[in-house]
Amino acid sequence: VSRLYFWSIAFEIVKDHPLGVGSGCYTMFYNNYDTSGGEYGYYRSVHSHFQMLADMGFVVAFVCLSLLLLSTLNLYRIGSKAKMPNIKENDFYINISTALMASVVAFLIGGAFYEAAYNDLIWLFFAVIIATERQFKKDQEKIGEQ
Repeated sequence: VSRLYFWSIAFEIVKDHPLGVGSGCYTMFYNNYDTSGGEYGYYRSVHSHFQMLADMGFVVAFVCLSLLLLSTLNLYRIGSKAKMPNIKENDFYINISTALMASVVAFLIGGAFYEAAYNDLIWLFFAVIIATERQFKKDQEKIGEQ
């Protein structure tokens, strides 16, 4: 129940500060928005993706969600196209796209209960996804030349 309460506090903060309150500042603003009279303690952390919403605002939250959605769509596209029989390395692309999609989903689920918003791992996912997409396109071009 406390987790849902912390999420609602994040929404209240971002309603008052649409551009956010600053990186890592949710904790400092928590007491000002706490209506429970300190039932859950003071200077609490939101422990979820809602931290980014409160800290950085609607624009950054939209950009981050867009990155995750577009990355997942690209991985799905790679996996679907890799199922065509003409691609020599199709098993690699099917496996890596599936593994990376599972990683993104695990990040989203885990980030709902843990402060993963500023975790470096998601940026590594994005880098590997971009590299996979570029290599896949190169391999597709080679097939087209043959």
